[in-house]
Amino acid sequence: IKIEEATKVEDHQALKAYFTRKAAETTKLVRLHEDMLQSYRRRPKADGFAITMRSHCQNLIQLSRDAQENYKHLAELHGGVDSELSK
Repeated sequence: IKIEEATKVEDHQALKAYFTRKAAETTKLVRLHEDMLQSYRRRPKADGFAITMRSHCQNLIQLSRDAQENYKHLAELHGGVDSELSK
C-alpha cells in the first residue's frame, strides 16, 4: 500500500508491519558491517585498503542504525494512527 493512500486501520497495520520488517532488515545490515569492520581491524594498521574499508564499514553502520531508528519510529507512528482510526 502507498502511504498516501492509507486511510483504513488495516492500511496502517500493514504499513506498521512493513516498517517493522525494514527495521529488522537493517539490524542484519548493522551486524554484517560490524563483522566486516572487525575483520578489517585485524589487518595491519598500515594496510591502505583496510583503512578505507574500516571507514566505509563505520559509515554504513551509522547510516544503518539511523535508518533502523527511522523505520521503528515510522512503525510506531502508523501504530498510533491505528488507534486514532479505530475510535
